[in-house]
Amino acid sequence: MDDKRLIIYRTEGETFLHFNQTQIRNSIFRIHFAEEHEEKQDKAMLTAKKEMDKKFAHLCVTISNQNMALTGIVFSV
Repeated sequence: MDDKRLIIYRTEGETFLHFNQTQIRNSIFRIHFAEEHEEKQDKAMLTAKKEMDKKFAHLCVTISNQNMALTGIVFSV
C-alpha cells in the first residue's frame, strides 16, 4: 500500500499541509503533526487538532474524488 502521509507545519496564524506524494488515490492516510512536544499540548490545542482532522479528511476525500494532484496547501486557522 502506498504511503499517504500528510505533514502539517504550523506557524503563527497559518497551517501548511503537504502530502509526500503528488497524487491522492484514496482517503486513507496517516497524519503526522510536525510539533516537538505534542504530548504537552493544552486542551485548546487538542480541540483545535480535532477540528483540523475533520477538515483534512474532507479535503482528502474531495481531492481524491476529483482525482486532483496536490503539492501543497496553505490556509488560515
